[in-house]
Amino acid sequence: MNRFKARMALAGAAASLAVMIAPGAGIASADEQFRVGPGEVGIFDNINYTSWLGTRTPFFWRENVSSGANDRMSSWINRSNYRNSWWEHANGGGMCLPMVPNYWASAVWANENDKLTSWGTNNSAQGC
Repeated sequence: MNRFKARMALAGAAASLAVMIAPGAGIASADEQFRVGPGEVGIFDNINYTSWLGTRTPFFWRENVSSGANDRMSSWINRSNYRNSWWEHANGGGMCLPMVPNYWASAVWANENDKLTSWGTNNSAQGC
């Protein structure tokens, strides 16, 4: 097969693959990180900031997450200048882990994965 035919075969295979992939596949996941605006804290169901679970401003008291977000967080973004925290049990119980200011955690450690149940800002000495 000469080079021209090889290139045509490769181009045809690429076009076939492009048709099989759903339009916009992979794009939504990249955009989900933008659900967390400047000064906000956000949590995500999967690593690399995909499947957004919720966003809050850093000035909230320790709260339990919704039943839909409970024990599902795998990554988080803190775009605020304030340290926040999250806990593995309701009402701030169990292991407390910090959400460092202006930090993006693309994947939490394996022993922390899918354990967030409550979270809050470190104002008023609540948090770690």
